[in-house]
Amino acid sequence: MTLLSKIGEAYDALTSPEPVGLGLQASGALTWPLSSPAPWLYEAFGGRPSASGKIVTPETSMRVAAVYACVSVLSQSVGQLPLILYKRSAGGADPADQHPLYQRLLNLPNPEMTSQDVLEMGMNHLCLRGRAFHQVVRSEGQVVEINPLNPDWVRMFRTPGGALAYSFMQPGGPIREFGVEQCWRVIGMTHNGVEGVSPLTYARESIGLAMATEEHGAKLFTNGAQLSVTMEVPDVLSDTAYKRLKDSFKDKYSGSANAWTPLILEEGMKANKLSMTNVDSQFIEARRFQLEEICRIYRVPPHKIQEMSRATFNNIEHLTMDFVNSSLVPWLRRYELTINRDLLLPSERKKYFARFDVDSLQRGDMQARANYYASGIANTWLCPDEARAGEGRNKRPDGKGGVFENPNTSTGKEKPGAPVPDTEKG
Repeated sequence: MTLLSKIGEAYDALTSPEPVGLGLQASGALTWPLSSPAPWLYEAFGGRPSASGKIVTPETSMRVAAVYACVSVLSQSVGQLPLILYKRSAGGADPADQHPLYQRLLNLPNPEMTSQDVLEMGMNHLCLRGRAFHQVVRSEGQVVEINPLNPDWVRMFRTPGGALAYSFMQPGGPIREFGVEQCWRVIGMTHNGVEGVSPLTYARESIGLAMATEEHGAKLFTNGAQLSVTMEVPDVLSDTAYKRLKDSFKDKYSGSANAWTPLILEEGMKANKLSMTNVDSQFIEARRFQLEEICRIYRVPPHKIQEMSRATFNNIEHLTMDFVNSSLVPWLRRYELTINRDLLLPSERKKYFARFDVDSLQRGDMQARANYYASGIANTWLCPDEARAGEGRNKRPDGKGGVFENPNTSTGKEKPGAPVPDTEKG
């Protein structure tokens, strides 16, 4: 039992506060009983240990290769996508490049960061903390800057009128409060609709076990010689001889740096080499299983973090498409909907919307794309200029690329050399 739990039991025996609204008090404080403190409070005391004895926090979790790889894949995949603001029109939607928010989302959210920086940082916070906050600076109602905030320094509370608000306190700095119009909030899984749940909260044991097995594997190399051979002597060694042998063996032969140093034996001593045991084999399997377990937590296909044991050239394209649809789209949808809620003015929400361009992630090989464009143009739901734009090319210089017609037919066209019909005959 942790110190926090002991204090919490004594405190809860005297009082048990009831949550107000969506788990937030109107006074500006979170209603967490001390027997079950908020995650940030555990992290302030070094984090809650897992059953393996490892402290699992966002910082320590990123030292696990599989966690780092999964978070990097999700963050970089979202960050590389163009985030475009559109304006609805009679014919569908067009890029709203005249709107002030357009450039904030697509290129420069603030003078010091690109849109990829902000999106990657936000996804990093979502993967490790379950929530991402951004300060929104406005001028005459329009967004002029978007600055990401460390979610560990942000607290949500209810104003006396019941409205949601935010307080931000950077260590050593003053407390600043923001209204909903000054903060862009994105959350992951949630139990109350307001606060996001960190994946580490429920995956603590899996990540802790991965940390423990990784440390165990590292120690195998630190003391590798002690597990790979046994030393046999004909007679019982004296304490002095035993200590000399032990110290000499540890200094000269232990560790991965001395793995191939030849043994020098004396006084009839024999070295018996040990082969890999079933326990060693199970350890390797446990390492692989923990990698797959972490992939399940983040819904990242193992091949995206270079675990290719079950991937083939026949299914790799379908696995990548599944990654986009099952892993990325839920996060992209969260971003798109919260932009409508937090960044657009109420009067603009029916006219404008934000959408990620995921076409670059769903492109097939050259032959597949050629067939796709040919089919679209032949069936007249795609024009040549749209196909060229999909490949990053300019429109046709003759201005005829915007025509929707099947180039494989001659309907509506005159064949070369055909006689001109006599329209004067009645």
